[in-house]
Amino acid sequence: MKKKFGNCYEAAFKTLFHNVSNRELRLVHGEVIGNKPGTETYNKPIGHAWIEMGNVVIDPSDHFEWPKIFDKTTYYEMAQIEVTNLKTYSIADAITKAATNITYGPWLEGEQDFSKLDKALEKYAKV
Repeated sequence: MKKKFGNCYEAAFKTLFHNVSNRELRLVHGEVIGNKPGTETYNKPIGHAWIEMGNVVIDPSDHFEWPKIFDKTTYYEMAQIEVTNLKTYSIADAITKAATNITYGPWLEGEQDFSKLDKALEKYAKV
């Protein structure tokens, strides 16, 4: 994943978590192409996170005034999303990844390194 900007990872995770009863929701991490001329991210891939439910996309990140709801095809075209780079997580998988990586995202794939979690647990055990 590329450098992240804004609050998309946190906002998408919290949206998923606060709607935990809706098992159809999926957290998606991917890359969008920056579309604001004059910014350092213009025409460059940016790590991004959003929520999907079937053919609906919910983008709760701070670049919108309110969470925006899109048709999936429209959102993917607008954001120029490369579908080969997507990571999709169920609610349970997202909670596990957030806990083991101690971040809302993006997350490491493959073999998990629990050293961050171990250090955090040691820190709080001393309190």
